[in-house]
Amino acid sequence: MKIVLKRILSLIIAVAAVASIASCGKKNETTGTNPDANGDVSGAESALALLNTVWSSYSDSERFPASGGDEANLNFEGPGKFATDSAEMLDGVLGLPTSLAGKVDDAASLIHAMNANTFTCGVFRFKNASDASASAGEIKENILSRRWMCGFPDTVLIMSAPGGYIIAVWGINEGTDTVSLFKQKVLSSVSGSAVIAEEPIV
Repeated sequence: MKIVLKRILSLIIAVAAVASIASCGKKNETTGTNPDANGDVSGAESALALLNTVWSSYSDSERFPASGGDEANLNFEGPGKFATDSAEMLDGVLGLPTSLAGKVDDAASLIHAMNANTFTCGVFRFKNASDASASAGEIKENILSRRWMCGFPDTVLIMSAPGGYIIAVWGINEGTDTVSLFKQKVLSSVSGSAVIAEEPIV
């Protein structure tokens, strides 16, 4: 457990340090998705493609300093791929309960570079789509039960998307609207996406 905590801490420090000098305004135009006639995403090829689609819908003025990915896949300008072979890292960084890690075969993340509690998003693709909606409540409860350090998020948001995807977010909504803006971007850019739960963290 001590090694996992050290890895999480080193990842957060690395992301914050590099993001502070990295340019955060550049858009990622490669989404890897299949837009329909309206430009909406009808199905993502991967968790990262889905998250890239949402992030690319932000204007420069709407974006915040953000990074994504795990230690091997860090992206200092937006979303990054997150390996699914460590249940502890999926739980510690993105809030996926360790009991669900074996049901997930792909993941991606987007985290506020200055403070993960301002905004953290994990996208998980479940091997069986039926497991996704069935697991949403467990993911929400796992996030709500966390002990917070370095700030206190006020909202948890759980969404679904076609293809067995669950999108889990926590962050600060009051004053910044990061969570509500993200929700709007998902609903407008990912066809078939839906809100499963949106609750205050108390």
